[in-house]
Amino acid sequence: MNRIKKILIYTAIFMAQLTLAQADYTYTTSKDYFKKAYEHLIEEEFSEAFTSFEKIDKSDTLYNLAQLSKLIAEYRAGFYKEVIKTGTKMIKEESVFSSTAFEYKIKALIDLREFINAEKAIGFSTEKYPLYRFQYEYLRALIFKHQGKYEEAKK
Repeated sequence: MNRIKKILIYTAIFMAQLTLAQADYTYTTSKDYFKKAYEHLIEEEFSEAFTSFEKIDKSDTLYNLAQLSKLIAEYRAGFYKEVIKTGTKMIKEESVFSSTAFEYKIKALIDLREFINAEKAIGFSTEKYPLYRFQYEYLRALIFKHQGKYEEAKK
């Protein structure tokens, strides 16, 4: 009989804790995180915005768009090293926005004056996305412009 009492008591305690644990949980959707990120961007609270974008799970349909939004916001805010990290991550994950990730990564490399790495990225991106060749060649011309090689930039 004591054994049955112990089992009932433990079951009651377990059920009470389970109920309390559920009461404190608030469900947040990816849409809420996305919206919150843009609210932070409006207030120029970049760190909080980037954190909100990152809270969207990879399996969610908004994930790729959130990563693209984060990438563009990082670039516009001048966080070029973060742009390179986010762009590289998107490219490795083969995001549907990989071609755009290459563009922003190359722009960030140019702004950081890492021309050799930018050239390498242009070569790889042109090979992977030949339909965007003109866009990447424009970025190569920007490199030449920054280097003072105006005649090469015209080609």
